[in-house]
Amino acid sequence: MAEEAGFIRVLLVGEYDPDDRALVRRVCRLHKWKLLRAARRRQAIWTLRHSEVHVVIADPTTAVWNFREALMDLRHLHPVPALIVASGCADGRLWAEVLSVGGHDVLSRPFDADEVRRAVVSAHYRHGSVRFQPVSETDGISRLPHVQSI
Repeated sequence: MAEEAGFIRVLLVGEYDPDDRALVRRVCRLHKWKLLRAARRRQAIWTLRHSEVHVVIADPTTAVWNFREALMDLRHLHPVPALIVASGCADGRLWAEVLSVGGHDVLSRPFDADEVRRAVVSAHYRHGSVRFQPVSETDGISRLPHVQSI
């Protein structure tokens, strides 16, 4: 598991308090995962187009990239990264809603190191099996050579 875990690339999207950012950074460093950050949706999409990302952690309460927008954007990528929604208002209702539209998990904020590790590892193992329906070329995302509809 340690060998596979080294290949995980995590994209943290949104504005997080310094403690949450530091905790995610420590967890990634400890497990030798690559952590990428994007403050805004446009930056996240650029990063996703130029780097293979396995797991995206996004906070819908920052209004930077709500999870429905994120899932619509992610479905254009191949392979499709797993989405983890991070929220200070995480509850069963949000969790059910995220899962029902294709998200992988919900993390409660402030973050807990064990929960971050568990969610990322779980999402990574699911990463290879995520497939969505083909999308049309007119969906608004320009195609780069490594970004394909599936």
